[in-house]
Amino acid sequence: MERIAMSQQERDRLDWLKRARDGKITQREAAQRMGVSERWVRELLRRKKKEGDRVVVHGLRGRASNRKIAAKVQARALEILKKAEQARISAGKDPMGLAAAALYVSCTLEGEDKTQRDVAEAAGVTEVTIRNRYKGLRSALSI
Repeated sequence: MERIAMSQQERDRLDWLKRARDGKITQREAAQRMGVSERWVRELLRRKKKEGDRVVVHGLRGRASNRKIAAKVQARALEILKKAEQARISAGKDPMGLAAAALYVSCTLEGEDKTQRDVAEAAGVTEVTIRNRYKGLRSALSI
């Protein structure tokens, strides 16, 4: 039998599913306790017959994120930020916007396929902020 790593929430969900399967509680009660719809509980119970306890574990567990950025790109972004701080162009600027722009500059220099929108969404800033900080960094640091 295979050992499955689960969070406490996943263990709780499995417990509610087993209780619903055994008839100790209704599917409606299980759904309310799990914070999902009754239909999803029925689907999980159906899949549990085929897949076993693994059904409560998220399917993407253990896989790398689609947003992952290479260490080389991250290191270059840090270099850019350090240079920006030394050149005193970071004063008065939003740190998150500046960091996002440095990451975008690094991505373009290293050939990483990330758009301004990708970086903006991940950082929680606007594309306009990235564009403005990008221009500032490129001109001030002669990149």
